[in-house]
Order: sequence, then structure tokens, then C-alpha cells
Amino acid sequence: MKKQFGLLVCAISLISLNIQAQLPKHLVFIGGSAGYYNQFNVWSLPVGYQYCIPKTDIQIMGGVRQTLGFGQSAFTINKQKTTIDDISNYSVNLMIGASYQCSFGGVIGFNIDLAGATFGTRSYKTVGKDPIYSVKPETINVLLGGDNDRGSLNSTFYIGYRFKNNLLLQGGFAHYGMAYKYSGRAADSRSITFVNVPYIQVEYPLWISKKAE
Repeated sequence: MKKQFGLLVCAISLISLNIQAQLPKHLVFIGGSAGYYNQFNVWSLPVGYQYCIPKTDIQIMGGVRQTLGFGQSAFTINKQKTTIDDISNYSVNLMIGASYQCSFGGVIGFNIDLAGATFGTRSYKTVGKDPIYSVKPETINVLLGGDNDRGSLNSTFYIGYRFKNNLLLQGGFAHYGMAYKYSGRAADSRSITFVNVPYIQVEYPLWISKKAE
């Protein structure tokens, strides 16, 4: 994983510094990303609006992000560790973020999901010697902080490069949280787990206004 991320950093660094991206004042974009680590996948499709703060190289943004998390991950059910191996969570969330662009086009930034909804599949698991549990993802997503988060939320931290046509290539880590409700004869409760997944993303400008001052 570290080797792959290092190669991405080198590739961005080797791009000609003569290609300088000038920040537009307003920008609407659509993106696509894919990430994988330890048998878990995170794919996303963000659509957002970006505003460049005048006389700075700082951009703030907001938008909507669709995220698909699938594969397998470990959870704690009734105080016992187990693996859910058929995760398939589709979520739609409002997101906000910020980024800083260097003069040569390099970008560093983050964005986080705030609230939305998740549509996922129900599973049936035997945990240890306990009877079968019914487990399903929480449907309402709300950012409350850490283990208090509800539903499925995605946060990304990245570095990238903005080309002259405002196409943005970025790579970093997705911090993806999933909360599951479970019920069985032994207990009815919830469990949440977080995974860090390296990812790459391309953002394409749909609409651009005049250049920022």
C-alpha cells in the first residue's frame, strides 16, 4: 500500500511545472474514485460546487456524494469479533470540504460527509456459539463524531494536481465508517467500524466561471 501511494506521489511530482492551473472563482465538477484495501472496496461519485476565496489559493466546496462500500470487514457483535463478508452499502450524502492549491498546480485537501441515507443488504450471521443474528446497515447517516456517527459516512484526505483545463487528479485515503444494527436472541444493539482505504480520483469540470483574483 505504501509503495503504491509513493508511486502516485512521484507521478504527480514529475508533471511539468510549466503547466500552471489558474483557479476559477466558481467551478462545478463531477468525479469518480475507486479504492481497495484488505478485501474491502470504496467507490464514489461526487458532484459539487467549488468557490475560490478571493486573493487566496484556498477553495471551499459543497456537494453530494454517492458511495458504494462492498466486500468484507470486521465488526463487534454482542462483544464478539466477527466478519461480515457480504457487505454492500450504497449511500448518498451531503458533503463539504476545503483545499489549497500551490502556484504550480499541486493541491492538498479534504472533504467529509455530513448526512444522508444508506441502502444496504441484510445479512444473517452466527457469532461464536450464539444463535443466528440479523444484521443490516443503519439507513440514516449523520456525522456526530467517532463511534457516535450514524450510518455510512465517507471522508477523504488527498493530494493532487490540477491541469490547465481544471481536470483534477488526486490520490489519498478514504476514511469510511459503517454502522450496523444487529438483532438476535442474545442481544439487540449496534456496531460501528472504520476502514482506511487508499484511493485515486479524477474530477472533471462541468461549469467554470471567471478566474479568481
